[in-house]
Amino acid sequence: MVAGVLAAAGVYLGVETDFLEAREGENADGFREHFGFNALNERLLEHLGAGWDPPRMAENWEARGDLEPFREEAVLLADRMGRSAGPGGHWGWKDPRSSITIPFWRSLLPDAKVVVCVRDPADVAASQRKRNNLSRAAAGRLWLAYYGSLLAHVPEFRRVVTHYEAYFENFDRAVERLCAGLGIPLDETKCARARACVKPALRHNREAGLSAGA
Repeated sequence: MVAGVLAAAGVYLGVETDFLEAREGENADGFREHFGFNALNERLLEHLGAGWDPPRMAENWEARGDLEPFREEAVLLADRMGRSAGPGGHWGWKDPRSSITIPFWRSLLPDAKVVVCVRDPADVAASQRKRNNLSRAAAGRLWLAYYGSLLAHVPEFRRVVTHYEAYFENFDRAVERLCAGLGIPLDETKCARARACVKPALRHNREAGLSAGA
């Protein structure tokens, strides 16, 4: 959803054929995850003997010399995205695995800003139980690993934290904070397009009795 909001605000994420296909019963609007970044992250983690679950990474792994082919591919991918966005345009990608591989990406794109989209860990655990049959404890450890990696490797002035629930509670404030943090101009037309991406019907796996502030 937040990726859709960013796209509506003018951030180039790719064209429709670049995105992984939506899975039946999970997200009717698709995930907006770019195949190129997703595939590179998958192969990078596999090369390191890691995975999305559980992500075990050695210290300073991003400096390894045997990662040069991955660096070359990543630079080409980033250059292609930049050209597609046009001069002065904003571009980005969404892939949850980037939370773990972020030291690699920051070594190549040190000036990039990282959007940290926070969702209630209980809701995430419910989603992981449904999608991957993870226990609440395992899902909680995964949540901590992903966010812990982002906070450890992305300095505060390079990250923009936004909360999933905030878009349903006060959309205008949430989208204004997001775009201001990224330096993206926001007008009424963009705001209207972004608002259309926020669909209460797609709020899956909510745990009763839990809420989160903006």
